[in-house]
Amino acid sequence: MTRPWRTLSLLLCLAAILLGSCGQRESSKGKTPGPKPSASTSSIATGSASPGGSATPAGSPSPSPSPSPSPSPTPDLCSSLPNPHINPTLEADLPTVLAAGSIDLCRFSETLSDYLGAASSSQVKIYTNWVVGFGRTPQDVDVAVDFPVADMTDVVILAVEIPGAKTDLASAFGRAAAAEGRTVGPAQVGDRNLIEVVDPTLDVTTGHYIAYIYSKGQICYFIVTDKHEQLVSALIQLPH
Repeated sequence: MTRPWRTLSLLLCLAAILLGSCGQRESSKGKTPGPKPSASTSSIATGSASPGGSATPAGSPSPSPSPSPSPSPTPDLCSSLPNPHINPTLEADLPTVLAAGSIDLCRFSETLSDYLGAASSSQVKIYTNWVVGFGRTPQDVDVAVDFPVADMTDVVILAVEIPGAKTDLASAFGRAAAAEGRTVGPAQVGDRNLIEVVDPTLDVTTGHYIAYIYSKGQICYFIVTDKHEQLVSALIQLPH
């Protein structure tokens, strides 16, 4: 069922936040948080920043371990949102800040079925075929979502947990996405091997037409952004 606060459209999860106006963000302290993103935020397209190319130029520094991020400086803003938290453990995998603290993030978690409530039929088919391949349905799979407090122009991060999965979740997602017309290929950021998915149907000016995916055990991580800085910052803090 679509919740009252699920207000973003599927094609532009960010109809009001055009990427072209976004650069290095100031801290979002004091800003009013927007509604939580729906599946449209991560329309799970994945591909390279320039389709067919590497996500980062050769010689680019590898993401390196860093101290755990400090708690978000805006906990009250996050807690004021009517977002579900059905899997706090999964949420804990996601960072609370990016870009040296200049982007504050809020987290929530719900079933994949609920998350897909505003999704297109194509998106629903990708995710459903993906989890069914592991003997699951969207109703019994959890997703944790990480999004900027002020808006979602820079990055959205997902963690999807499929209990019992024993094969590479990211590769399986790539195959499901390719079957629905997404452009899928490899990407490398430092020493991290990722799968890129690009949705050719989305407006590239939103920045959310591209995602970078990898998996660790029974959890698949999605970083939806076209900003290299945010991609690297997320990779440094996510489980390796």
